[in-house]
Amino acid sequence: MARLASLRAGAFALAVAIGLAACGSTPQRVPADLKPIESSVAARTLWTAKLGEDGPWALAPALVDGTVLAASTKGRLARLDAATGRERWRVETGFKVSAGVGTDAATAVVGGPDGQVAAFALDTGKQLWKARVPAELIGVPAVANGMAVVRSSDSRLYGLDLATGERKWSLIRPVPPLTLRVPSGMVLAGDVLLAAFPGGRLLGVKVANGQVVFDVAVAQAKGTTELERVVDVVGTPVVEGSEVCAATYQGRIGCLNGATGQTIWVRDFSAGAGPAADVRRVYGVSEQAVVQAFARDTGTLLWTNDKLKFRDLAAPLSWGRTVVAGDYRGYLHFFDRETGNLIGRLATDGSAIRMAPVSLEPAARGFVVQTADGAVVAVATE
Repeated sequence: MARLASLRAGAFALAVAIGLAACGSTPQRVPADLKPIESSVAARTLWTAKLGEDGPWALAPALVDGTVLAASTKGRLARLDAATGRERWRVETGFKVSAGVGTDAATAVVGGPDGQVAAFALDTGKQLWKARVPAELIGVPAVANGMAVVRSSDSRLYGLDLATGERKWSLIRPVPPLTLRVPSGMVLAGDVLLAAFPGGRLLGVKVANGQVVFDVAVAQAKGTTELERVVDVVGTPVVEGSEVCAATYQGRIGCLNGATGQTIWVRDFSAGAGPAADVRRVYGVSEQAVVQAFARDTGTLLWTNDKLKFRDLAAPLSWGRTVVAGDYRGYLHFFDRETGNLIGRLATDGSAIRMAPVSLEPAARGFVVQTADGAVVAVATE
């Protein structure tokens, strides 16, 4: 069976897969209507910056040194003041951006659909170098320890020298016959990169040389058809303390030891977006947009909220006493962390929010999201 090569947005990919599983019948995925709620969270927009449409790729802003870095698929890259949204600089990359923004304390890195990779000085926006790899880039580059690691749509990793763009290593893993085209992300834990791969696998990779430290299965494929056996890790794994937590489509959600890959707990789950975690809980969003909270130490199910079914929720963020997630119409939904009840809602620009909110602290008391129409929106709660 051909890979789902034409799918761009993660939620759309999952919807298509579910439709295929129904043997060609029209999937009954009617988004839940938004009902009035008893709001106990006062959410407001701090500032909005417009960069241009996100297009088919899911891009994420990044916080560094009191500023927000954000890109648009049109090729714009901007650095904004986190407290006010004031533009520090804006540059044109010279190519469409499909991956970004990755950053350390001095450099911003973005990638393109034709394998372009470019690095820019954080203080001025000046382009430092431009390189190319053999395939379309997706997700957020990982930038650390003098390296920029990018991920291609065929699930390969490339380690580039952050000073020159020279390719230092690459990592290839076998790919199942059918995969979902969702941004399976990467996250840094010290000098180890935690990278999700098709088939429900999570790898720990040394940033410096691409050496695999561990390779574990978050979920095992089940079923007889290729579609039934899709168990791709969805979204970006999250690191909380010494643990890394991840979720898969048609598989599991769970937490592992970030140094060894040893399983701490797993539960059956079918993810539609990446998880979030805090000191006490792990939060998962199912492919039906049902939100669940699990005890971080044991995996015990704590609560479930199904009031937003099929609204294509993006990965959430644990924020204050709430958990916040965006949907396909640009609404931000606030859940009580203790009970799971909906306690707040805020509209943005009406276009989809595809990635998790990013905290602005300590630069500002709020968080930032990016919409499919290219708006970067900072939000505060009281």
